Amino acid sequence: MTAFEDPTSRHTLKIREITGDSHDAAVVARLHMSLFGYGPVGQLGEGFLSRFCYTKLIREGLIRAAVFEVDGEPAGFVAYTTLAVTFHRLALRKYPLHAGGALIYSMVRSPRVVLSVLKALHLMVSRRSQQEELGSDPCAEILAFGVLPQYRDREFVRRTGIRISQRLVEHATTFFKQNGLSEARAVVDTTNRPTLLFYRMLGASLEPYVQAGISSRLVRLPLIPTEGLPVEDAGHEEQAHPD
Repeated sequence: MTAFEDPTSRHTLKIREITGDSHDAAVVARLHMSLFGYGPVGQLGEGFLSRFCYTKLIREGLIRAAVFEVDGEPAGFVAYTTLAVTFHRLALRKYPLHAGGALIYSMVRSPRVVLSVLKALHLMVSRRSQQEELGSDPCAEILAFGVLPQYRDREFVRRTGIRISQRLVEHATTFFKQNGLSEARAVVDTTNRPTLLFYRMLGASLEPYVQAGISSRLVRLPLIPTEGLPVEDAGHEEQAHPD
């Protein structure tokens, strides 16, 4: 857990790595749905996210996730992995029953999930077909990060001196660097300009990329020390593809 001093306000700010227990999984799943319910995995429903993605996959070390809390309340999260190329495939190969059970649970809660299964499968097949382009594991990827609107406006950033989006990305990249990786990647929709601008400000390059038929940008972020972004640059940002 990382705490941040906040001398200009009464807020208590901290990042907390989650371990895959059911309570934390539910918290991250709610954040994920609030920010990315439109995505191919988000459309599989909160039940699938909480019962499989943010429990089983985290417990087994296939992905990691952390929550940023303000006064004990979740304000944003980041999900990341060093197995960007294979974690989808490994998850389904090792735990088909867990995935199937979580999906059925999600369908029962929200029948519309049935229509989203093909989109999610398309995403996984797309990843597999692009393995040569993506390389091999270990491969660092920020799978998703997002901050609730009330915690990313200019007033909050000025009041606290904390840009939560940057802290979340730094949390993930610190882990990558500790594991000897020199670059992190992310996949972002071309329409998600605030996030693309955010990554560019961190020194990332952007390459044209198509994932599951969606026009995107492959973000390549060198894992070198970067100076903090100025408060004046604060805006609305969220990653488009939390896959």
